[in-house]
Amino acid sequence: MYPEYYNDKVVRYGFVMGEEPVSYVEQILKRYQHYARLTSGVNS
Repeated sequence: MYPEYYNDKVVRYGFVMGEEPVSYVEQILKRYQHYARLTSGVNS
């Protein structure tokens, strides 16, 4: 791969496979959408 990038001192957590961060962000977006639906009628 490119160890000069993931071994750089400004990179906190190093190397991850491409699918891992994509899956993580998708989970966060789904959770946000769920919370948004739950709270959409709270102040109506």
